[in-house]
Amino acid sequence: RGLPAPGTHTNAPHMGGFNGLPPPRAVRAVGAAAAAPPGGSETRVYVGNLSWHTSWQSLKDHFRQAGEVVHADVMQHDGRSKGCGIVAFATAQEAANAIATLGETELDGRTIFVREDREAAAPRGLPAPGTRAPAPAGKFYGGGLPAPRSPALAGGAAAGGSRVYVGNLSWHTSWQSLKDHFRQAGEVVHADVMQHDGRSKGCGIVAFATAQEAANAIATLGETELDGRTIFVREDREAAPPTAGSGGRARAGTVQTSGCQVYVGNLPYTTSWKELKDHFKVAGNVTHADVAQDGGGKSRGFGTVLFGSTREAAKAIQIFNESEFHGRTIEVRPDQYS
Repeated sequence: RGLPAPGTHTNAPHMGGFNGLPPPRAVRAVGAAAAAPPGGSETRVYVGNLSWHTSWQSLKDHFRQAGEVVHADVMQHDGRSKGCGIVAFATAQEAANAIATLGETELDGRTIFVREDREAAAPRGLPAPGTRAPAPAGKFYGGGLPAPRSPALAGGAAAGGSRVYVGNLSWHTSWQSLKDHFRQAGEVVHADVMQHDGRSKGCGIVAFATAQEAANAIATLGETELDGRTIFVREDREAAPPTAGSGGRARAGTVQTSGCQVYVGNLPYTTSWKELKDHFKVAGNVTHADVAQDGGGKSRGFGTVLFGSTREAAKAIQIFNESEFHGRTIEVRPDQYS
């Protein structure tokens, strides 16, 4: 798991898989998750970008600045830190204070990331088949992408868009089963499973009769199960018309990166932009890669990768989130500041 941008204040998602690829590997249920303190998930925070040397005690001591810490744990695999942890507070107010004040602070030489822990009552990873993880509007869910926003804010859906993008489809899902599943949200006028050389790409598009129905689908059908896979649903951003005067393609120097750029956290300090770019080429056309540096030219442990399309960016998130890169478990999520 790891680690949103040292240098930005943002909630980070934990991604569910899509594009037909396997979902990110689930992290073991740590002691804190198995026995959530009174008050539930609102009293717990997730901490990313931890140093491998950070212990539960130093984590606990650091977070005492925000309030009474009742439990702290560093996630491990085979006895080795995964670079992230959980801190439980006595009250939700203290947890909120930790998110507001301790994000982007330094602990054991690394700039940490702090967000709410949304998976307190179950092992981390995707929810069990047939269940839905809670996803309050405006927060993040299911693995790293933003939670379904309310109809009033749901981007393409509320602004007149009646199409939704569906990710993490089974390769066996047909357009008919996709259409039937989404009829729960409203009148489906068209459904399509994207293919390449006659084979499903693991994602599809569903068009509704109204924008309200599309927004309902985003709000209610994200993280539901279809043909054995937990699907992801969002507004179809590719449906938006090209920028005026662009001829369908942004001119050089005015490239629109929204949705095409991913943030990569928990990078080894030795990683170069070239290594980062080469590593992410598996997901698609990488047009730019960068490793953030401090004033002295030293890596800050995170970077960004820009793809040619939103779908390639989404594929990169699915493939690389929680994967190992040069000995560290990296986090890959949408770059909100692109």
